[in-house]
Amino acid sequence: MERTSAEAEATTQQAWEGFTTGDWTENIDVRDFIQKNYTPYLGDAEFLSGATEKTLRVWDTLEKDYLSVERERRVYDVDTKIPADVDAFPAGYISDDDNVIVGLQTDVPLKRAMMPNGGWRMVETAIKEAGKEADPQVKDIFTKYRKTHNDAVFDIYT
Repeated sequence: MERTSAEAEATTQQAWEGFTTGDWTENIDVRDFIQKNYTPYLGDAEFLSGATEKTLRVWDTLEKDYLSVERERRVYDVDTKIPADVDAFPAGYISDDDNVIVGLQTDVPLKRAMMPNGGWRMVETAIKEAGKEADPQVKDIFTKYRKTHNDAVFDIYT
């Protein structure tokens, strides 16, 4: 059963109920909609709630076990065996007790991932600056068998 134009109009009016109409009701005009219907919040921050106990515990763990260590030695840790990829590392937790994953790129907070596809020398230099040695097998793969982006560019443009 098709809707009549009157029914469609009634539905549209219901959808716009409470909004100030303008050019946005006839054309796609997001700016007009926002300018006509935006109401700034003039109150204070009283409605915000503080951090939960779990959040405070996680931040405490992060500060005590990771951030303070990184401040001392400049680099917390560098992975020297696994080239970075979307699924290269298992889930990393800041606090095993709280089982919270917060956008970790490796299996440990603040652990830097090795990204050799851009060029091996840069990776090797960064690993050495962190006081570690590159895994010889990974170095072998990325210097003998795998062409880096830089190598490809220099091969193409003679």
